[in-house]
Amino acid sequence: MSVRMVKIEEIKIGDRFRTDLGDIDYLVWAIKTFGLIYRPIVTKDMILSDGFRRITALKKLGLEEMEVVVFEYPEAA
Repeated sequence: MSVRMVKIEEIKIGDRFRTDLGDIDYLVWAIKTFGLIYRPIVTKDMILSDGFRRITALKKLGLEEMEVVVFEYPEAA
């Protein structure tokens, strides 16, 4: 596991389980006020595992880069 700065456009977002993103404007406010507390999680291939709402909020803030946690999932047996 590592933390990297990446361009948001490099993150591959596939089909998501959650379709209602909730109050993104509140999340934007919270990130502006307190900062990004939990980084999104991606695979080594830059596929998003967790953090779609946070990425959406950061895009709304006009950011082009962000820190992510790169998690290498174990190979399936």
